Amino acid sequence: AALSMRGKAAVLHPPAGGSDLTDAFAEYGLSSGLNAMFGSALALSRLVYSGVLDRHPRLDVIATHLGGVAPFLSGRL
Repeated sequence: AALSMRGKAAVLHPPAGGSDLTDAFAEYGLSSGLNAMFGSALALSRLVYSGVLDRHPRLDVIATHLGGVAPFLSGRL
């Protein structure tokens, strides 16, 4: 709400690691290639489905990693 009222954008960048899948991504060195991509998509999806963007329609969100796999999964979501 504070960012929206001030006309500032939110930069969405999921944290590195810390998920239930961290070990699975790390096992074959997939962390940098996949963890960030799925983390970005998950964060964006949660932001949309939680209603934050509906409650704050003027909020601009900058999604890192080009939104991860979200653009490719938009039809499924």
